[in-house]
Amino acid sequence: MTQAAHKVPTEVVESVALTIGVAPSVVHDFLSNPRGRGGYSCPFLKVDGTTCGKTCMKPDACGQHRNKPSAHKCLDCEARTYSERCTTCARRKVAAEKRAERAPTAREIDTIIREERIIIGGVDVTDDVMALRAQRSKIT
Repeated sequence: MTQAAHKVPTEVVESVALTIGVAPSVVHDFLSNPRGRGGYSCPFLKVDGTTCGKTCMKPDACGQHRNKPSAHKCLDCEARTYSERCTTCARRKVAAEKRAERAPTAREIDTIIREERIIIGGVDVTDDVMALRAQRSKIT
């Protein structure tokens, strides 16, 4: 059920506009709405895909959403988010970067030594190096 707009005398609109220093059309829109708000509906698109729908004075958005960025899809999983990646994908990316930057563990070093094979003066000394590492780990 919609309510009819109130008839506001022009002289009232002009005097109020002059008093507060705004355009008469803004005052007329404000006073003619029965709830005292503007006649626009906020078109802001939320993350869940619905629109805000609050009544507001400006056609672009309500006060809550005027400076807020619009939601768009995550670069990795297509989920709706305000940033380029959703929280889950951002955490995965940061964890992968940290794994790439950290120093290798002793087990990873052993694997690298076995795969690369250490050759000094034409002699394969990989097994000797591995034996020394094993002895050192037992002592400490």
